[in-house]
Amino acid sequence: MTKKQINNLLGILLMVICCIGAIWGIIRRNALRENHIVTTAIIKNCQNGSRGNGGSLFFDYSINIVGKNYNASSSYQTNEISFFSAEKYFVNKTFPAIYYPLNPSVSSILITPKDFERYGYAFPDSLKWVLQYFKEK
Repeated sequence: MTKKQINNLLGILLMVICCIGAIWGIIRRNALRENHIVTTAIIKNCQNGSRGNGGSLFFDYSINIVGKNYNASSSYQTNEISFFSAEKYFVNKTFPAIYYPLNPSVSSILITPKDFERYGYAFPDSLKWVLQYFKEK
């Protein structure tokens, strides 16, 4: 095989892997949307996105299901919320979350109105305080 053929093969392989990852993500999201249980999550940490994820802010959270902790992360854009606000006002706070009962590591924390809408829930009055920290898009 020539170097060009090897590069073409590697490019195709990379595209196949990306497509499989995207399909897997869609399947997990749809499974969570169709079948989930509501619980409570606590935000443990927030961090800025690193290289390749610039402009992102990640909330690392934990849910406890029958005595076992499951850790996950949820991302928001830095044009939605500042790192300072996220770290100061959200870390160590509890929020609703949903998880897939057959695999609790598939979960989503519900913080913003769009998070609630995505899963068919009304945004609760008890969380209206978060709106002051999120910028309108």
